[in-house]
Amino acid sequence: MLDSENGRDGIYLDPVCYPDWEDNSNGVGIIHAADGTRHGCGALVMSTDLSYKPYFLLSYRQIMSDLTAVQDWTYVFRSKRATCSHPGLDTSYTYSGAQLLAYSTNENFALIQLNGSVSAPEDLAWLGWDRSTSAPSSGSCIFEHNSILRIVFKDNGMLSGINTSFPSGYWMTYPWDSGSFEISSFAAPYFNQSKRIVGTYCVWDIEWDSNYGWVSKYLFNMFFNAWIGDYTNTTRLSNWLDPIGTDQTYIDSHHPVGNVSIVGNSLLGDSNVYYIENLPSNLTVSWSLSDSYYDQYQLQQNTPSSNQCTITRDSNYEMIDATLTATIYQSGVAVQRLTKIVNLYNSFHGTYYNGVTTKPINLPYPLFVLPGTDVCITSPNLVGASVYYDGDATPYTWSFNNTTGVIHVGMPASGGLAIVIYVTTAIGDSYQIPILRSSNVYSMSAEIDNGQICVSLIRDENNSERTSIEDPDRGYSTEAVSWTLDVYNAMTGEKVFCKEVTGLSYIIDTTGWKPGVYIAKAIIGDEVMSEKLVVK
Repeated sequence: MLDSENGRDGIYLDPVCYPDWEDNSNGVGIIHAADGTRHGCGALVMSTDLSYKPYFLLSYRQIMSDLTAVQDWTYVFRSKRATCSHPGLDTSYTYSGAQLLAYSTNENFALIQLNGSVSAPEDLAWLGWDRSTSAPSSGSCIFEHNSILRIVFKDNGMLSGINTSFPSGYWMTYPWDSGSFEISSFAAPYFNQSKRIVGTYCVWDIEWDSNYGWVSKYLFNMFFNAWIGDYTNTTRLSNWLDPIGTDQTYIDSHHPVGNVSIVGNSLLGDSNVYYIENLPSNLTVSWSLSDSYYDQYQLQQNTPSSNQCTITRDSNYEMIDATLTATIYQSGVAVQRLTKIVNLYNSFHGTYYNGVTTKPINLPYPLFVLPGTDVCITSPNLVGASVYYDGDATPYTWSFNNTTGVIHVGMPASGGLAIVIYVTTAIGDSYQIPILRSSNVYSMSAEIDNGQICVSLIRDENNSERTSIEDPDRGYSTEAVSWTLDVYNAMTGEKVFCKEVTGLSYIIDTTGWKPGVYIAKAIIGDEVMSEKLVVK
């Protein structure tokens, strides 16, 4: 039985030869730079939301010379012996690049997130951790030696820097009870007797011991110190590994269920069914919504079939950017959570770029834009929708992505003034989005005579182009444009008049108004025009 290898500095043990600990090695990755040099290792760590985000725990010492190095490194998992009786290597998995999330020079840790989604979930483990200050009674450390994962064991307790003379915030062990250790394997995780990470390897030294003589001692950064870090999100682990605020002190290692995902529309119709694709038959699912009203009254568990859910639309309530969560259980224990953003709109939501800034869409008011603008319209209502355009203007560019819900339409600098976009959403709702060139289309006039204020919207008579969308069947005409007329007392700020106006002018009777200065505002779509008036 091949359970060790004679190495340069001693005997190196293979995790595969110790079944109780082998699974811990499935979450330890070896770090390689582009030039082939190795930078120790790190560990995939589990978060309390069971989301299986590829968080990877390092020591600060590995990145201290270059904080951006993690972007160019590669991370190799399962680089170990395939079986205990054969020296051949197991199937390994390599991932490229990562982003730095948090680190602390004081607590000597770094947390990164591997780029993309980590595949091969059945072969990898997201490792558990323990942030308590209780010294482990025994445990092991999995590390890398010559690009192979190895393991060492400590059969009795480690020392804590809290209660000894060596630096606070560290676990210390010496010597190992089984196996030899590679002192360059920085961030190698130390597991306590419950197989949870309690520290990462930091530094090696030698000292005289009356029982052993000159011995090696190994210091490990305490996990609980990194949890608190320097009290900010970018200098601690807590907000990353406990994003839902459970405040739990430990979590066990987990394996993702497999290639599972929530199936169902992001935009809800009258009634929508959701289920888990590729759900193994021995697992169950519980569903919840972040929107409290819909979670309590409109979501039905195990409908129309077991492990599915149905969300029923309530026409009196919208649900904006709600999170649908599917919690997967195995033998009553939660093993994974999947999420999906869902929306239920009773109106059109979105934004558009008008040539100067991005503004909210407020239908049925037109979108007023500058000539020659690439109008970018973004809306969740457009996801999965079908659209087309019409009007007296021809866009100089047109594109629509019904996956992202984005329309690009180029408003011409000359020619017709109006483009109307017709939308049929994925659930069958219909909307019309009128786009008007705003340059020299309207100006405002406000006059007062014999106690009456006359406010008018004036079209530019020098503009020979059409200034209306002449299509009564579609309901759009600048001759019958809708706008808001507000009047404020300039001294007190009090709004003294408000009216939704249809047409190009309106007369206000000022009988009973206090003498003074007033401001009249005309609001048409997102355009605001104002005039000062004096009431005597």
